[in-house]
Amino acid sequence: MEKRFFSGKENTGETPEDFSLLENADGALFEAFFRIFEISFPFEEQRERPAWSRALSEPACRARVYGNAENPCAILVFWHFGHCRYIEYFALAPEMRGGGRGSAILKNFIAEEPDVPVVLEIEPPEDELTTRRLRFYERLGFARCAEEHFHPPYHAGFPRQRLVVLNTGTAPLSPDARERFVADLENVAMRDAPAA
Repeated sequence: MEKRFFSGKENTGETPEDFSLLENADGALFEAFFRIFEISFPFEEQRERPAWSRALSEPACRARVYGNAENPCAILVFWHFGHCRYIEYFALAPEMRGGGRGSAILKNFIAEEPDVPVVLEIEPPEDELTTRRLRFYERLGFARCAEEHFHPPYHAGFPRQRLVVLNTGTAPLSPDARERFVADLENVAMRDAPAA
């Protein structure tokens, strides 16, 4: 059974509050989720299809499909670690990009628990696209951590991926907070990661 959260009578994805909670890795809602997921992230950043069952069964993992199974607008996968909420994946359907919906969804997400920092990772800003992505998150109030960060691989034979950690708040994560985030990333979210 789909858990739906919405502002109106029907979950249409018309507002940033309209989403369905993805609870397992099967059915129409998961297929809608996976369509956006698969085209939005390169293979090396993708959790494999069978690994979604384990991830979605974790109490800390929450996956949202904005819109519905017939008309998905966006996906957001996050891990609630208590001390922070880590966004593992956030993507809009290609036809929804550029209209402010992504900003609206993230602003609403941040406002749900304003006292709990939101943490995410992006590719280092080394070209126009990755620099624009960094600016997008900075406009939403994210601060950049200066320390080098390497995300565990999703696939056997792949190396750890160098990424930049961003977080909400007036300053980058403290060394202690960053250590807790990395420990939760390694031991909870990526517990089943293959060795690099």
